[in-house]
Amino acid sequence: MPAGQYLLEVWIDDTQGNTAIYPDTSYPSVIGFSIKKNIMAATSTVITTLTLADFEAKFDDLQKDLQSKVTSGYFKGDKGDKGDKGDKGDKGDKGDDAVIKVVTQSQYDSLTDKSGVYFIKG
Repeated sequence: MPAGQYLLEVWIDDTQGNTAIYPDTSYPSVIGFSIKKNIMAATSTVITTLTLADFEAKFDDLQKDLQSKVTSGYFKGDKGDKGDKGDKGDKGDKGDDAVIKVVTQSQYDSLTDKSGVYFIKG
């Protein structure tokens, strides 16, 4: 590649057949890189190499990172507007009639099961 400024675009296909392209307009910054010199212009005898396998591994790592961010909700947008109020639900079943027992204090005191509603007269 000639010396210059470059931008990176990654396409990810999900299991539903959708394609996500990054970076998109919601991504915080564009992924850019520069090539300062073409390897053919190098004057030294030592040249650092980057194999195609190294290059592919870096892109695989980038793809995995982006896929992880896509599936984790990292790129989640702002909360949407509140929706319309839903329909009123059905009326519930009629409950049992309340039973209120009126007893004397001595009758109440002699009860072994005091569950329910009691009024003590007197």
